[in-house]
Formats: sequence, structure tokens, C-alpha cells
Amino acid sequence: MNTYLARAAIFSAGACLVAGCGGGGGGSPGGVALPIFGAPSTPDVPAAPKVDCTLQLEGDSIASGGLSLTTTIAEVPAAGIKRMRPAYVVTDKSVVGNSAHARAPAFANQPIASRLVVIEFGVNDAGNSYPYEAAMRLLLDRTKALGKVVVITGLPPQRVPLVNADAYNAIAKALATEYGATFADWRSVVIDPADMSDDVHPLQKGSTQLVEQLVRALDRAAPECSK
Repeated sequence: MNTYLARAAIFSAGACLVAGCGGGGGGSPGGVALPIFGAPSTPDVPAAPKVDCTLQLEGDSIASGGLSLTTTIAEVPAAGIKRMRPAYVVTDKSVVGNSAHARAPAFANQPIASRLVVIEFGVNDAGNSYPYEAAMRLLLDRTKALGKVVVITGLPPQRVPLVNADAYNAIAKALATEYGATFADWRSVVIDPADMSDDVHPLQKGSTQLVEQLVRALDRAAPECSK
């Protein structure tokens, strides 16, 4: 009997220690307070900076995918860029029949929201013997003043080369070097004559070849947008 009472007393004392039995004095109402440890704090991880892959496409019917004033190829270059490089948000400012000579005066005073600018002019300038270098300088002065990343395509190949095309392409290449722009060298692309709609305008396969060449230049200019 005495052994049983002793064991009961020990059990009761142990339970009291764990649960915290009330006692005199001004302590906590539950007796012995057990420390509470919170979960360790997790340091804030800064969010990755958002990559700006906005692009403005400037050019003529080659950049717009136009075969005439009313007809375009199925996948125009702006759509081709987006398919090949989904990160890009493309604003297509290309217009059938446009030229650096015609575009420069307005462009020189317009805001540009996009980070990258692709400049594809020269075919209509060459065909009309417009003063190409002066117009291109106005375009490039504007993009430089706004801090834009610029890609110049150069002139595309023609089935029957325009008289001034090679000379104007050389100007485009030299200006790209001078202004720190990336040169896509469209004139180096070999397009089968069967993939041309006429002497100047490529059909879908030829246009896609040009867009692939442009995308390679974009990858050099903005590798962070190449994924």
C-alpha cells in the first residue's frame, strides 16, 4: 500500500511539472511558464527584374509583309518575330511604300515607347534615288537620343537588283557601325527566285528567311529576349 501511494505521488508531481500547477505568489496563473519558440523568419528574396522586350518595327512593304496595297503574306514579319521569339511585344509601324526619306521628318519628333527599334528602309529610297544617308541619320539620331537598342536590316535581295541597292546597303552597314546598332545584313540572304512575288517582294518562304536573319540579329542585340 505504501509503495502504491509513493508511486502515485511521484506521478502526480511529474504531471504537475509538465502541465504547470497553480501555486502561491504572483506568478503566471498556470504556474511554470514554458518558452514558446516561433518559426525562423525567411529573408525576403528580391524579385527578378522584368525583362523589357518591347520592339517597334519600322519599314516598308518588306517589313509589313505586303505584296501589294491590299495583299499580304500569311505570316507577316511582326508575327514571325513573335512566333520565333515569344518574349517580344511587337509594335508594327511598317507601311507599304514607305521610305527612310518619307518617314524621317515625322519620326524625328515622335515618342517611342519600345526599348528596341528595327529599321528596315532602303528599297523605295534606292528605287527613287532618294537621299538615303541623310534620312537614315535623322532616324538614328532620334533613336540614339532616346537611348534605344537599334537593329538595321540593310536592304533585302531583289530578283533583279535595283541600281542603287548595293550602294545604299553599304551606307546602312556603315551607319550601323557608326551608331552602335546591330546590322542584320539582309542582303546576304539567298532567296530562290521562285520564292519572290516579283523583282522586289518575297513570298512567304523568302520573307521567313529574312525574319530568321533578323531574329539572329535581335539575339545579338538583346540576348535576354531570345528565350
